Amino acid sequence: MGNEIRRLLADESGVDLIEYMLLATFLAIAGALGIQVLGTAMNNSYQSWDSATQGAWETPEPIGP
Repeated sequence: MGNEIRRLLADESGVDLIEYMLLATFLAIAGALGIQVLGTAMNNSYQSWDSATQGAWETPEPIGP
C-alpha cells in the first residue's frame, strides 16, 4: 500500500493538463472582469458625451405647407 501511494505522488502525468486548465481559468476570469471594467468605462464615457452634447444641435423646423 505504501508503494502505491509513493508511486501516485511521484507520477507527474497529467500535470501539464492541470496547469493549462488553471491558466485557462485564470484568463477567463481576468477576461470577464476586464470586459466588465471596459463596459463600465465605455458607458460612463458615452453618458458624459451625451450630456455634453445635449442641446448642441437644434432640430430645424420641417419645411412644408
